[in-house]
Amino acid sequence: MGESALLAEYPGTAEVLAAAAAVRALAPEHLVELVPAERTLLLAGTHPRDVPALSALLRELPAGEERGGQGPELTLGIVYDGEDLEEAAALLGLSTEALIEAHSAAEWTAAFGGFAPGFAYLVAGSDREAAAWDVPRRTEPRTAVPAGAVGLASRYCGIYPRSSPGGWQLIGRSAAELFDPHREPPALLNPGTRVRFTPQRATARIPAPALARAAREAAALPGRLGRRRSASLAASADRAVLEVVSPGPLTLLQDAGRPGLAAIGVSTSGAFDQGARVRANLAVGNPGHAAVLEALSGPLMLRALAPTVVAADGACAPLEVLRRDADGAAPVHSADGTHARPVALDPVDRLT
Repeated sequence: MGESALLAEYPGTAEVLAAAAAVRALAPEHLVELVPAERTLLLAGTHPRDVPALSALLRELPAGEERGGQGPELTLGIVYDGEDLEEAAALLGLSTEALIEAHSAAEWTAAFGGFAPGFAYLVAGSDREAAAWDVPRRTEPRTAVPAGAVGLASRYCGIYPRSSPGGWQLIGRSAAELFDPHREPPALLNPGTRVRFTPQRATARIPAPALARAAREAAALPGRLGRRRSASLAASADRAVLEVVSPGPLTLLQDAGRPGLAAIGVSTSGAFDQGARVRANLAVGNPGHAAVLEALSGPLMLRALAPTVVAADGACAPLEVLRRDADGAAPVHSADGTHARPVALDPVDRLT
């Protein structure tokens, strides 16, 4: 983001949520990322020249409750059987029954995302009300917290979207699917979403015979997947047109990235030089969003497996083709050129 972004600071989370809602409602076309945090709001544009407009937008936002409306409301079922339920209640000075009643009665709001894609930091009410839920993290984090576990830490409530290490005080579990890359939006709990928890009874346990059958099926699955993967790789190899003979110190397969999802814990990623990626694609007739090989350091050597056309763009660097019918190298890209030029390759030709 760098020079294309600005970071605004606010007195508390409530002010951040209000400002983020107002900016979201305006939907400025030059805004790429809107990332709220506990006391800051990050706005990122596509170019440094967007920063003055973003700064002016923040200064012109209405104050207080007039800034933006409330987000959508979700009701999530929860089974209050967490391993730390009693300890968390004691830390809050409550009985377990009182904790359950208070937690399910509160309206929680997804303040910001982080830690993992789909993980939202939920706050209850105002900053003062949220402080009532302030509990310390565990002194010894767990190496594995199951997906769906509901925990408390500091003044936040969170639901683990997948199994991962964690040190929050676990009070229950939810079956909600928090992150699905094929869903739009992929995160269930986006900043501003309001959440209410509904207590549920624990589901029935799976009978032992069913568990044994599931274990047998799971044990056989890797073999079946391995055979399918081998067949898939063989089919892909038949269609391959380039072989990476030597990747050099660092060559990556990069695409346009995933801009606009930083607020739910998904980094933008993608090619370091997006302009060069687009120009190289267009030079060979590919759509601009197609993936490319990005060599960030050192020599890269490719070998053609079928007739194809390639193009290079980016930093100035010599580019040579080693023809199969030539003893030497025929330069096709001068060291002082940075614009993509299509280069035709025949089978066994090498590009370096």
